[in-house]
Amino acid sequence: MKESILGFLLEHAGKNTVSFHMPGHKGSRLFRSLGYDDAVESLVDLDITEIEGADNLFKPETIIRETMNKYKEIYESRESFLLINGSSSGIIASIAACVNRGEKIIMARNCHKSVFAGVDMAGAEPVYVYPNVIEGFDITGEILACEVKKVLDENPDGKCLILPSPNYYGICSNIEELARLCHDKEVILIVDQAHGAHLKPFEIYTEGGEPFPKSAESQGADIVINSTHKTLCSFTQSAVLNIMTRAVDKGRVEDCLQIMESTSPSYILTASLDMNADIILQRGEELFGKWFNNLNYFYAEADKLSGINVMRYSMLDFSKINIDASELGYRGFQLEEELRKEGIFSELVAGNVVMCMTGIGNEREDFDRLLEVLRKLSAESEGRLPEHLSQNEKGGCKSSKKLVNILKNKPERAKAPRCKKKIKLEDAMGEVCASAIIPYPPGIPVICPGEKFTQELIDYLIEISSNGRKIIGIGADSEISVGK
Repeated sequence: MKESILGFLLEHAGKNTVSFHMPGHKGSRLFRSLGYDDAVESLVDLDITEIEGADNLFKPETIIRETMNKYKEIYESRESFLLINGSSSGIIASIAACVNRGEKIIMARNCHKSVFAGVDMAGAEPVYVYPNVIEGFDITGEILACEVKKVLDENPDGKCLILPSPNYYGICSNIEELARLCHDKEVILIVDQAHGAHLKPFEIYTEGGEPFPKSAESQGADIVINSTHKTLCSFTQSAVLNIMTRAVDKGRVEDCLQIMESTSPSYILTASLDMNADIILQRGEELFGKWFNNLNYFYAEADKLSGINVMRYSMLDFSKINIDASELGYRGFQLEEELRKEGIFSELVAGNVVMCMTGIGNEREDFDRLLEVLRKLSAESEGRLPEHLSQNEKGGCKSSKKLVNILKNKPERAKAPRCKKKIKLEDAMGEVCASAIIPYPPGIPVICPGEKFTQELIDYLIEISSNGRKIIGIGADSEISVGK
């Protein structure tokens, strides 16, 4: 049993772990505390199909329609669609509904791989806008309005703009300013808010949500896609697509969703979306208030720790805790390992940064356990570097800086090749990429079809691969696809 998916899951569930990764519910503890014991105990029996009375996801009239209406209330949307193939299905459907074959779509270069897939499937022509860089942490930041304006002016035939906000690290863009730029030119704005489903409820239940950035729904976006499973309490692979304005053809979006989603939708997932909506509407003030207080407590305590740098930024969704312990000599993957030894599982490592994704299900004890480890590392390292690093290694891994430089330099582009061949990664200098290469997480392509390999990029990929990073697009024998 142990050497199986089920065996692993049962073994992990039996451990006393802390989840600072998705999903946001963090396990059964939250549901039991809110009176959902019957749902937890009966989970397998909830796995049904469209029997009489169960409604239909693609022709919702009764109970599914009612859940959709709950999300319309939460997000103040014109329409809210339930997604059971994740935010990816909503992103791809939105692109297909708003851009025709051969038309231009303006997209952030740090979009999730589902955006690149949607552009490819729609046969659209991508025009990239590059993100800002968060100095000191060397991670990608917001999409600046001045950059978008420049691209819009240079591409007056662009049909829509799509970008992530928050991005994986929690950095948000000024959606209100971007929406104004787009709407002045009759360009549809699609926001991949997969990592920010909680932003609108925080606005409602915590006096405007400050210091959280405002949600894309409140700032004028036309379509907003939310992964409610990431930070709220629906189950993994469930999400919501919100249509906010009449600039979007609602019927066309609905048609495209039916193409992208399974004809056998999971009632366990739709039921979890229903539970999530009820929990927000009925217990939102209590739960978001507690979450807000726990975050303030953590940041105040972390500020007291020598050598521990927790990111603060004006456009930060601070439910994403970005921790840098490089002053203590810990590279990101080493800090992650120290946390894992104590049963704390984080969401993402990038260079020196470990990102802990908090959620509605985290309790004060979870934050205390994280603080306990950080206090220990700070105390042990005071006045000296850990034995595993020499003095000249202080400051940690520079792979994150390399990626930032790659993005800044904007790789040379050619036409995406139709014919492919396999070569070794180390031999790819100057070759044209034929299949996207995507470190996961965060699922953002570092090179896309049609872009040319540079030595800097090759070195970066070799480095992060040697550190155990999972990379989609590189075979086990280090082979990649390039133009033939």
